Amino acid sequence: MRGGWLLWVIAATLAMPPAAGGRVRAPLTSVAFHPRGRELAAGSDRVVRFYSPRGRPTGEWRGFAGSVNAVAYTADGRSLVAVGGLPGRRGEIAVWDVRTRREVRRWFAHRDALYAVACHPSAPILAVASYDRTLTLWDLATGRRLHHLRDHTDAVYDCAFSPDGRRLASASGDRTIKLWDSASGQRLFTLTEPLAEQYAVAFRPDGRQLAAGGADRMIRIWNLTDRGGELVHATFAHDGPILRLAYAPGGAALVSGGQDRRVKVWDREGVRERHVLPLQPDWPLGLASSPDGRRLALARYDGALALYPLPPAPESASPPRRTLR
Repeated sequence: MRGGWLLWVIAATLAMPPAAGGRVRAPLTSVAFHPRGRELAAGSDRVVRFYSPRGRPTGEWRGFAGSVNAVAYTADGRSLVAVGGLPGRRGEIAVWDVRTRREVRRWFAHRDALYAVACHPSAPILAVASYDRTLTLWDLATGRRLHHLRDHTDAVYDCAFSPDGRRLASASGDRTIKLWDSASGQRLFTLTEPLAEQYAVAFRPDGRQLAAGGADRMIRIWNLTDRGGELVHATFAHDGPILRLAYAPGGAALVSGGQDRRVKVWDREGVRERHVLPLQPDWPLGLASSPDGRRLALARYDGALALYPLPPAPESASPPRRTLR
């Protein structure tokens, strides 16, 4: 599916899933837990929906020109950022005050829709990824653009800050993962092992490893150094493209969601499959772990939010091993 993200291909070819009573229900494209676990936010068509920690709908924010493709809370929990836009026209960024539920700032960015947003862990900076093949970093307080990252040659589908905020990772349709210096905007190095478009990227919470997945159905894990990344694991994980990856708090587990409607929990090395959730009625387009690591939230293409208990890590785990298969 070179040159187009899975969600947009589906949205252009399939009708929206019907809800109860025949009403059309728009897909949920993304989900995020508040850093203190007090609520969840999920993106959908022109709206951000809010839920209690138990999954009860509590409200919504409207006003987007197009689909809300990604949502993220700032590390201090005071702001929520949503990104999306109109394909082929422009991207859109909006920031809300979580306490007052009021919009703080909204602006347009990029020449195409935005697919991902990441908030810096300790500074008022956000990064967004776009179908126009670039990423940008922004000052959250002023809306001023800090850097424009242009080295990818295809759409950028995901991005993530390292736990210390010094690096930014990006996953692209050009079959690469790139690492950037978040302060200078300079590209540090490129990971070229993937064989197909990459849709998801995540840092392990200790910052020592990076996980990525995409259309080749494989989870790849790299050990990171200042000079580059060493591929240490490559595992066929799903029977379809991998759409989302997320580490549980503390890095005890890696969670993957795929087009095969499976959501899997892996050990922290991404090698051993620890648990598989029940087969989902539709694709998991977003997933997030609660701050306490006990629950997993799924945002599905059928418009539903699903919550599951996240199995605890085993008390004893065998030492990491190098596995390529």
